[in-house]
This record gives sequence, C-alpha cells and structure tokens, in this order.
Amino acid sequence: MLTKMILQIIKQSQNQNLNQSAPHQAKNEALEKLIADDEVAQQTEWTPCKLGGSNFKTRNLVELSQNQLEYKPVFISKLIPSIFMLHGGFFVLGSFFIQDSARGFNFFPLGFASFGIFIGYFLWSKLNYPIRFDLLDRIYWTGSKDPRSSKVKVEFDEIHAIQLVAELVLHQKRHSRHRMSKRAYRSIELNFVLKDGKRLNVIDHSHLSVIRADAQRLAELIEVPVWDAT
Repeated sequence: MLTKMILQIIKQSQNQNLNQSAPHQAKNEALEKLIADDEVAQQTEWTPCKLGGSNFKTRNLVELSQNQLEYKPVFISKLIPSIFMLHGGFFVLGSFFIQDSARGFNFFPLGFASFGIFIGYFLWSKLNYPIRFDLLDRIYWTGSKDPRSSKVKVEFDEIHAIQLVAELVLHQKRHSRHRMSKRAYRSIELNFVLKDGKRLNVIDHSHLSVIRADAQRLAELIEVPVWDAT
C-alpha cells in the first residue's frame, strides 16, 4: 500500500501531458521494485524538496583539483544579479549628481537604487554560493569555501542515494491590466537522500540530461545508487 502511494506521488510529479512510453513505464516499474525493497526509499518523500527552480542551467560540475569537485555558477548566474547591482549603483550616483535645486535632494531615486542593489545581492547569494565535494575526506558542503565554517556539511557515508525528481514550475507575467501571460517549464532536482530518509537539495534546474549525467558521476564517486523519478 505504501509503495503504491509513493508511486502515485511520483506519477503526479511527472509530466502528465505526455503519453507514458514503454521506457517510461519500465522505469516506473523499476522504481516500484526499488521502493518495495528499500526501507529508506519508503521513508523518503518523492515530492520536490524545494519549491521553484530555474529554466536555465545554473551550474557546471567541474574539478578544482584531483580530490575536489565544485558546482561552479555559469556566466548568466553572475550576470543577472550583477545587472541589478550595477543599475542600483548608477541610480545612487545619479541621485547625488542630479538634484532639484528648488526642492532639494530627492530621496526617491536613492530608495529605488537601494532596492535594486538589495535584489542583486539577494540573487547573487542564491545563485553563487559554493557547493563542493572533497573526494579525499569524503564530504559534501555548501555555503562556504572552507568546510569548517560551512552551514551544511555531510559525510559521504551518511548519503544513502541520489534522488532526481521533477517539478512543473508556472510563471505568470502581467503585461497590462487586462493581459497576462503564463509560462511553464520542468525543473529537475538533484537531492541527496540520507540514511534516515531526510533529503538535501544540491542543485535544481531544467536541463535533464545534464542533471542525469551529474547524478551518475557523483553516484560513482560517493558509491550510492541514483533514484531517477523524472
């Protein structure tokens, strides 16, 4: 009964607009057997670990050295927050140079600029924090270049599996008072499943083939299986 409930959740998270092909059905059958035979898989949630995602590849898995890997942010992950911060900086400078002599200093541009800088900094912190793997010490950590000051640090021996789950992300954009457009895309999560069934989200974007390749590479290094529910 528990296995059937979990498989139903997985099917709901998959793209229901497409007909289930024979390979897709075979993968679901393999997942059903895996969940039935693995107590940790039965304890694990199969819905997205975090809401939202990205419709572009946010990071590349690269070698820093023979014993370290890192998820390096791609150029666009640095470009987008930089645009906000640069525009905010120009508004700050403009607010000092362009003043209304009759009314005095105008604080509105300064407030608008500060908001832009804040948004840029927020996006930078979300898209560019370190994500590293040490193959010698066999640990994963994130949030800091030094694992000793990292907020999240996990030994490879604590990881039971790598889980891939998909989420349909819907974006709405209002063009005018009476017109609104909707856009949807699938974002794929790569999660670490710990031995107690809890999950840690590692990365989340829409490039399925890249996520699958990264998952297979990490699984071989950590020596755990990949649970692909996409």
